[in-house]
Amino acid sequence: MFVSLIIAHELGHYLQGSVVVSPDSPFVLESGVDDTVGMRKNRRVELQAQCLSVAMVHQGSPLEAATLMTYVYGSDEAHWDVTSGRFWSMQGLKGRAGECNAIIADSSLVDYQP
Repeated sequence: MFVSLIIAHELGHYLQGSVVVSPDSPFVLESGVDDTVGMRKNRRVELQAQCLSVAMVHQGSPLEAATLMTYVYGSDEAHWDVTSGRFWSMQGLKGRAGECNAIIADSSLVDYQP
């Protein structure tokens, strides 16, 4: 089950990379940035990939997507905490990629709460 989650998450990153973005895009991460802004940008990208992964699995099997949701876990500050991971995964359960726009979401939906 965890392998499916990891593969789906990485496919979410593939989808993100398939979108043509400008250098000004919020998708562009600042390499080596260790500040709050840089970490928040990274979390936005990671949370969007997580949401997309659940949405993709949902398209094939809503039951499997719901099962994957039971494995939402906290990660590190560069990824997500349990609350934001669960929120964005629930967005993915709606089965529409448009629900996954963590890039422009309110900061409260991507902030890390250890």
